[in-house]
This record gives sequence, C-alpha cells and structure tokens, in this order.
Amino acid sequence: MHTFRSNGKLLLSAEYLVLKGALALALPLRKGQSLCVTFSESSTATLLWKAFTPHGKWLETTFEIPSFKIVETDDVQKSLLLQKILRVAKLQNTDFLIEKGTYRVSTKLDFDPNWGFGSSSTLVANIAQWAEIDAFELLFQTLGGSGYDVACALMNRPIFYHLEKNKPFISCADFDPPFSEKLFFVYLGEKQHSGTSIRTFELFANEKDLRNEITEVSEISEKLVSISDFDEFCSLMNRHEQLIASCTGQTPVAARFPDFDGTLKSLGAWGGDFALALSRQPETALRNYFSTHGLHTIFRYNEIVLGE
Repeated sequence: MHTFRSNGKLLLSAEYLVLKGALALALPLRKGQSLCVTFSESSTATLLWKAFTPHGKWLETTFEIPSFKIVETDDVQKSLLLQKILRVAKLQNTDFLIEKGTYRVSTKLDFDPNWGFGSSSTLVANIAQWAEIDAFELLFQTLGGSGYDVACALMNRPIFYHLEKNKPFISCADFDPPFSEKLFFVYLGEKQHSGTSIRTFELFANEKDLRNEITEVSEISEKLVSISDFDEFCSLMNRHEQLIASCTGQTPVAARFPDFDGTLKSLGAWGGDFALALSRQPETALRNYFSTHGLHTIFRYNEIVLGE
C-alpha cells in the first residue's frame, strides 16, 4: 500500500491579485487530504476509486485503464473532473498506472469540502505525488488558478508565494504572530467556487491598471511577518480589504457585521468561505457573537495553521 498526504490552505493576503503577480502570504493547514493506493494483479486494468469526507462517502467510481473511461459512478460531475486530472497525469508520465491489474484508491478529507480548505488542490497534489509528476503543471493543465494552494499542500509552514511569467516561486515566511490567540477563522457558510470567482475577477480587472495595488498588497504581505503590534496588524488588514475591494468591485466582509468588536478580513474568494476575525474580546464572547448570526464553525489560529 502507498499513502500520500497533502495539506489544506488558507490565503492570508493577495487574494485575486496573486493571479497578477502579487506576493501572497499563505497558510498550510493541519487539516488536509490523504490518498491510499493498493494494487492486485488481474487480467484487466481497472481503477476503483472511493472518496470520503468527515460525513461519509463522497464519491465512488470505477475507471477503465488506460482510457479512464467511466464504467460506473454515483456522481458524474465529480468523476469527470477526476477523469480529467488522471488523464493529464498519465500524459505527463506514461509509466503511471502501467501495470495490468486492479488499483484501489481511497481518499479521505479531514474537513468539510464546503469549507474551501482545498479539497481540489490536495487531490491534485496527492495524485501528482503518486504519479511522480510536477503538481503545479498538473494543476495548471486541469483546474487552473495561481497555484498557491498546491504550494500549501506541499509545505509545512507559512509561505510567501508569487507568480513570475506564470512560473511559481515559493519561500518560507517567518510568520508566527505573537497575538495569535486573538486570531480566529470563521466559516461564513456559503461555499465559493474558485473558478467562477477567478473568471469574474478577470473580467473586472481587465479594465483596470492594477500595478499600484499589486505593489501595495505585496508590501503588506511582507510587513505582516514582522509586525508585533496587534493594532498595526489590524490596520494593515483593513487597508488590504480596501485595496481588494477597489480591484474587484466587491464589498468587504465587515459590512455584513457592522457591530463586530474587532477587525474582519475576507480570505480567498470573497463572499462565503472563511474570514479572519481579529479581536481583543474573550473567545467566548466572539463565539457567542457569531453564533447569533448562525455561524458556529470557528477555529483558533494555532488550532489549524501548520508551523515549524
């Protein structure tokens, strides 16, 4: 049996603008996805795939090899996406799945796929490890995006990430905020689809010159790792929200919670995944506040972010 594992992700800075070359600060998570493979010889080549979430089975499908024709499935759309990823992986490494027999794959997410922690990017990263190919090339040729999520999948501490001529650059970020007990991740309850968000942003951004915003957001990303003052950190988060709002035409998340005692910042695709809540109030008070808004999924920073 072979087992692979990749980390989930959250993007702390440069959402959307990371696609245009801005420097992003990204956070690999303790929650991720595993992929286990077993093989047995047989007269036919078949791939049996089962995917699980914390709520139970998410997908069960059978493929012929090497065509990856879907023989049987309980979810056509998910199987078609998986088929696309596997076909590209096979093109990138023709020795992948070359033995005749039955491959049994079981994947397991540590988190609800609606949270936006990277159910797709962790899958791509795991398949790339299994196929012994470049995870970024697999992502760019299948799902698209900036690639920061795949970088998080493969790293075990906060990172700086940016694109230069469509090539990913990753470096370790010494991000360990001394006020981490004041940082919380709040699930807003509305799953956002990265592909749709990216297309919407591209349509809006094509009409704007974003060079100044890219420069300032990159500077904010660099400053975040060296700040020891909580109020200064909050001020930078507020400025970052203003910049992204001007680039996307969207409304900052704070507008949804005008009486919140603290600072709120959107994470990733704006509108419904997670937000960062920064507050001096006790954790119990913060949880009670969001509970009155029907939001109960809240993580402490150190509870979920990986760090060495």
